[in-house]
Amino acid sequence: FQVFTFEYLEPYENGSCSLYSNCLQCLTDSMCGWCDLTSLCYSRLLNEMEVCSRDDEWRYLTLLPATCANCSNYISCETCVGSGLCEWWTEDAKCARKGRSTEAVLSLRECPAPCHLRENCSQCLDDRGRCVWCEATQ
Repeated sequence: FQVFTFEYLEPYENGSCSLYSNCLQCLTDSMCGWCDLTSLCYSRLLNEMEVCSRDDEWRYLTLLPATCANCSNYISCETCVGSGLCEWWTEDAKCARKGRSTEAVLSLRECPAPCHLRENCSQCLDDRGRCVWCEATQ
């Protein structure tokens, strides 16, 4: 048997960039790049300054999978759920890929109050989430 090494493999390219709905999916196609500003996948042949812009701001297309947003990068319920790809595990105060838990928070209105907005010891400790109460600073 002969083993193929990566030098002999050709990257997948289809060019149907508009069909991809998230960064990692977009970057499986070597002809595509992800725009963080618009959350859309575009052909690498297009002018980034024109397609990856909003108002007067533009960004380079994301081309490396390692630079795609990852659910574990989100540290609050609001940013996690707001991504549209992730769910918030309240008891663990952790963000994970959608569809992994039946008890996860999936919408912004279900997010527990952030710890700094809880006004007393009971609110702080009784509400869901990993908050601790400091008696000295209240």
